Amino acid sequence: MIVAGELFDMMQRRLSTAQTDVAEAARPLRWWSAAQLDVLALRAQTLFDQWRGDWGLPVGQGEAGHCVKAVPAHPDAVQVDRQWMALFAGDGASGTWWTVRPEAHRRVHTRLGPKGDEPSALDVAGAAIQTALFGVDANPAGQSDPLVASGAGHDAVKDWCLRLRHWLGAVDDGEVSSPTEPLHAPLSLPTDLTQFWSGAVLLRLDWYGDTFQLVIDCTHVMRLIGPCAATTDGAATERRSEALLTPVLSALSAEPLSMTAELNPIELDLGTLTGLRVGDVIRIPHALEMPLLVRADDGELLYQAFLGRLEDQKAIELFPLTQTS
Repeated sequence: MIVAGELFDMMQRRLSTAQTDVAEAARPLRWWSAAQLDVLALRAQTLFDQWRGDWGLPVGQGEAGHCVKAVPAHPDAVQVDRQWMALFAGDGASGTWWTVRPEAHRRVHTRLGPKGDEPSALDVAGAAIQTALFGVDANPAGQSDPLVASGAGHDAVKDWCLRLRHWLGAVDDGEVSSPTEPLHAPLSLPTDLTQFWSGAVLLRLDWYGDTFQLVIDCTHVMRLIGPCAATTDGAATERRSEALLTPVLSALSAEPLSMTAELNPIELDLGTLTGLRVGDVIRIPHALEMPLLVRADDGELLYQAFLGRLEDQKAIELFPLTQTS
């Protein structure tokens, strides 16, 4: 027979266990505003442009500065069933994974094993870079793989992975082959990364016809966007995100400025000046072959120029200042 005291103790233990279970199941809700995602995309774009320039990769018209998009890593945005690779070797908890969705390079030549394994994300990524660099098909019908071009494509991808690791805070300069080892089991992202309110972000990059995808967990995102970060952890409240910095020249590009085109000064004696009438023609001491002087509002000499005509209006053609100006 259970007495009242024992019943009370048992209820207390069950309540304590339930509270512990709830506490362990609770997780902070993390999210990012559109402005914060833009900050992350801009910083990733800078890294991507630097890598692309160092490897001499072509930039299509309208592509410069517009290749990277950042969105929350929700299940409807992330292809969880694809083969993903951990960016940091041997650490499934690193919170950073990448893959390449083949669009233009669906058929990739690989040395298939006896089971005909699916090409890895590294093969797909390297094939796109190989084609962009050399115009060499990564899957030539009936031909062997072009080793030099293929090797350069893979090296470029490995270098990109290394730069991503350093961007995310890695300090090692070790071999970059480690982050390119495929994730064998399971062939999908950790489920906690793609939960709503996880704070993880998906970066999508135009990868020369394909799409490079990088999933970054909340910890890395917070460090990358710095003071722009805001989450619902604890008593934290949303802080005003920093405005994106604009180059001074871009900010002032629409500011109107005035310039003055000057002839040589006219000198008249007082008698001639008092006798001037409308219709009189005055000879100016400025030879036709001599340039005009173009000055800013404050009088600073900017250019020399020659008079001309543009459609139905007068115009000037600018030239740099000479030593005798």
